Amino acid sequence: DYEGNMKAFIAYPGSKYRVFWDLIGGILILYDLILIPMKVFEMPETTFLITMDWITLIFWTGNVGATLTSGFVKQGVTIMSPSRILFNYLKTWCIVDCVVLGPDWAFTILASGSGTESVKMLRMLRLARTVRLLRLFKLKWILDSINDYLDSEFMSIITNIVKMVLFLLAINHFIACMWFLITSDSGDGLNWIKKYGYEDVDWSMQYLTAFHWSITQFTPAGMEVNPTNETERIFTLCVVVFALVGFSYVVGSITGSLTQLRGLSEQATKEFWLLRRFLKRNEVPQVLALRIQRFVEHAFHRQQKQMSVKQ
Repeated sequence: DYEGNMKAFIAYPGSKYRVFWDLIGGILILYDLILIPMKVFEMPETTFLITMDWITLIFWTGNVGATLTSGFVKQGVTIMSPSRILFNYLKTWCIVDCVVLGPDWAFTILASGSGTESVKMLRMLRLARTVRLLRLFKLKWILDSINDYLDSEFMSIITNIVKMVLFLLAINHFIACMWFLITSDSGDGLNWIKKYGYEDVDWSMQYLTAFHWSITQFTPAGMEVNPTNETERIFTLCVVVFALVGFSYVVGSITGSLTQLRGLSEQATKEFWLLRRFLKRNEVPQVLALRIQRFVEHAFHRQQKQMSVKQ
């Protein structure tokens, strides 16, 4: 009876409610992906950042309950049993949630009540929040569940292109933050920050410069900043070697998607050209020919949005 009563509160994994919840989670994961690496810079603690910390913390705490009240798919079968959902959660995301949420609550409470007395310690605690990035493993199936609602092949291809571009930007974001981190921790020796006069500039200018440097390692472009010591030189070599493979993969994926996109439009373009040629050769009046073309275009786009049962 208890099992049956609890099933009334279990949401189907592909329901609109669950997809909307996952969409919010994906946005917050991307927020952490951008913000947490930027903690290496001397960012001011603003009201927006403090509010987002609380929103993120409250959401992922509530996500534990949302996970326990949502079914899951195993070997092609949708499981809606509360006991099996609980057992599956204990085997998968329970450990990650404990590792992330426990310290996160402690750090947030400590940061909100410490004032400005231990700024250095709080900066170290904020850096410790990098464990939040463990949630990146959730991002793939969140994107897959959202992608299931795209019933247009055209939109699916566009989404894949956008995803690849954002993936490339995210990699460069991480590399830029690492480039600044190894330099700021290099001590009193010479580094690119000192050599090129970026010690006393705003943190945003430091980040943009580091991001610009990161992008130039993936492209033939250049800039004025170059490695100035052994550690920076080794890091640069590692980034260049990685860029040879990573950039080729991203460009290849985007090229393949653009080829698919072009293939979709080529057949339609040919058919519409044949229609215009037929109307012209048979001397159909221009007004009527235009109405026919507009009707066929409308019917074609409507057909593209509907999946055929035979397919």
